[in-house]
Amino acid sequence: DDSQTPMLLKADIAELQRNLAIDAGEFQVLIPAEAIRGLLSPFNSRARHVLVSLLRGYSVGMAAASAGISNDSVLRWGRSEPSFGQAVQQARDWGFRRTAERELQRRAMAGSDDKASGRLLELWVKREDAAYREKSQIAMEVTHKAGESLTRLVGGYVEPETP
Repeated sequence: DDSQTPMLLKADIAELQRNLAIDAGEFQVLIPAEAIRGLLSPFNSRARHVLVSLLRGYSVGMAAASAGISNDSVLRWGRSEPSFGQAVQQARDWGFRRTAERELQRRAMAGSDDKASGRLLELWVKREDAAYREKSQIAMEVTHKAGESLTRLVGGYVEPETP
């Protein structure tokens, strides 16, 4: 029920902050509690539930399901309310990076015991975040999308005959 949006408790924000932290020995990444609170506070119960799930590393589809809504609802809310769309992107980025960076680091430190799952992890990370893709792959995607746009823009145009 969206009319019963729970308070953002300090303990809940601290738990999310600990969950998002990345400790790599000589450095630690810690997202400020104020940033997490600022991300969540403008939104109602279901929207906030989606954002918290994304911060925990869920996909958008799983975050939507955990809030009892469809993936399409999350996308529709993001288009109709740009601030929610931006919050979804930020929460997804923080949650995904936490999950991916921890797992990448764990596997890198484990050695070569499990090469097959390492390759699957690589493919998953590249699919989810363009920052992990090779530049040639990104260039091909941009070229393809530009070609599609050009086709839609001038599709069906016929050069007039000159007398």
